Amino acid sequence: MTADTQPRGGVISPANRHAYRILVCLYSWYYFRQMRPALEILARQGHRLHIIAIMHDRDDFQSGCEELCTRYANVTFQVGPERGDDWTVWAEFLRTTQCFLQSQEPRFDNACRIADRKRLAGFPLIFDWALFKRMPARELAWRFLRRCNAALPTDPKIDAVFLSFKPDVMIITPLLDRSGQMWDYMASAQAKGVRSVFPVHSWDNLSSKARVNVFPDRMLVWNEIQRDEAIRFHRVPKDRIAITGAQGFDDWFEMQPSTTRSEFCSALGLNPEKPILLFVCSAILKRHMASEVATSKTELPFFTRWIGALRKSTDARLREANVIIRPHPKREDHWDDVDLTQWGRVVVHPSQGRLPNNDESKAVFFDSLYHSEVIIGLNTSAMIEAGIVGRPVMTVLDPDYRAGQIEMQHFQYLLNVAGGLLIAGRDYAEHMQQLAALFEDPEQGRRRAREFTSAFVRPLGLGLPAAPIFAEIIAEVAARSSGRPHRSGAVDRLLLAGMRLARSAAMRRRKSRWGGERLVVDKTSPASGQASESGQ
Repeated sequence: MTADTQPRGGVISPANRHAYRILVCLYSWYYFRQMRPALEILARQGHRLHIIAIMHDRDDFQSGCEELCTRYANVTFQVGPERGDDWTVWAEFLRTTQCFLQSQEPRFDNACRIADRKRLAGFPLIFDWALFKRMPARELAWRFLRRCNAALPTDPKIDAVFLSFKPDVMIITPLLDRSGQMWDYMASAQAKGVRSVFPVHSWDNLSSKARVNVFPDRMLVWNEIQRDEAIRFHRVPKDRIAITGAQGFDDWFEMQPSTTRSEFCSALGLNPEKPILLFVCSAILKRHMASEVATSKTELPFFTRWIGALRKSTDARLREANVIIRPHPKREDHWDDVDLTQWGRVVVHPSQGRLPNNDESKAVFFDSLYHSEVIIGLNTSAMIEAGIVGRPVMTVLDPDYRAGQIEMQHFQYLLNVAGGLLIAGRDYAEHMQQLAALFEDPEQGRRRAREFTSAFVRPLGLGLPAAPIFAEIIAEVAARSSGRPHRSGAVDRLLLAGMRLARSAAMRRRKSRWGGERLVVDKTSPASGQASESGQ
């Protein structure tokens, strides 16, 4: 399968006299998974959906979208255009400079600042002075750059998408990418008077990613914590924010296992009479590890310490437990050449990282959660899914992974919201004691899971699915009259004229110094900020 730039669709065409045309703009197919429950409702209602991913990442990530399009002829998809006009390099420079300014905030680590500085190689760091490390000047500089962004012309290829599909509303996510690709779609939508809705993709997005540069008409968040983050970190007006719950997790509340415990264990070569511990991997980065243990296989040192303590336990239930390693979808090959035989009954399942974005892959993940007694990991959204399924979730606060755990704002939510989902050991010895105690009283872990899920995932009611609320808001925004198209004013024209002069000077300087024209921006991790964890 290859990236397809032509619209493709399915076979069932529901009728709806009040159907709206909905453009769904994703940075990549990775983000489709959390959108699917609400998009399926909108498709069943007969609305016309056209799904665009700017970046084609992996074919298996696209499979969930293909599955939806096979069912509904009113749903099509394609790989959308990236900005490619004469302003592309300048737009990247502006946006990366904004991210560099943002990374000076205390909640971002120094590695993030260094990464942003590297992205600006060859351009003058005019905002790297000590003055701009202070809040008032930093904020003024950031807002000035945002105003410059707004003055840029829209890209003709992106405009053509809107002219061709003529959407009533655009759903766009993540809108927090450091490359600014999503901002170009927002600019075209505003220029055409198309209203926009931004659903927050994952639990860590608002605290660790780039700042929202263009305010949508509606921003959909999971809970009050995310609403406060949107206001505090991104300055989004409160009246534009709606709490819906985490609609991407709706399916987990209704799912049932596709295998019995005996069938599941037999397929993986596990002993059904022994406990099953599921180790869920994260997308933790090398820079979030202490330098003494840093390795490209970022979780291997942690796992080695954990499995070593487990196998040396004086408690036979721990020592003889089955262990399943579930690779993170973005770290699919981390376990390929690791010898697991030294640790007894340990298996990697699935053999490579798979995103649970279609019926088959979701069943594989759900069965692993359902048949496990306890879930263990470093810091990953799979812990949230484990809580929904009602399984206790545990971790060890390893000092070598401090930057990937307790120094991250979103990890604090796992520790503290509604008493905390996580049972966290201060060291591996304490963790083993907690694990043994949990085997004696599993209800304590299940209770924590219920209370956290109720507060963080479904704050409007544990029995109230979020996807129908999401779909209702989309239809409500689409039903409004079109917004007023953005028109360039005198300030925009003045800024644009100044940027033309500055762009020419910068390009001449860059060519003479580097012999190149294009600013290098890492597009493989579109929302990378303090962490690249975006869910499994």
